[in-house]
Amino acid sequence: MKYAVHTDQGDTTLILENGGIATFHNNGEHLVATYYQGRPEMFTFDYKMWNNLDEDKVYLHDWHTKQHFDGEALIDALKWMCMFCDTFDETDFQTLVDEYNNKFINS
Repeated sequence: MKYAVHTDQGDTTLILENGGIATFHNNGEHLVATYYQGRPEMFTFDYKMWNNLDEDKVYLHDWHTKQHFDGEALIDALKWMCMFCDTFDETDFQTLVDEYNNKFINS
């Protein structure tokens, strides 16, 4: 399963080639992960996409011993988002966004 990570101003977004998405941020005390059960139609990262994801089930994980996104948080999220996947391959964020979105544009 291909995945990509994008970090901007301390906030991290993790996406999978199947539309899985998770976010990570520090709430002022510790790292908080949000794993979205739903899948967006397209990765637009606008208000509408996040609002639609928030309407579905969401799992929050408080990492009380972490301040920042790291390898352990990455593996935890990948395993939660794709529990039956055996391998994960990191790829470029924009490339994965384009590949995912092209599936909908071309269908």
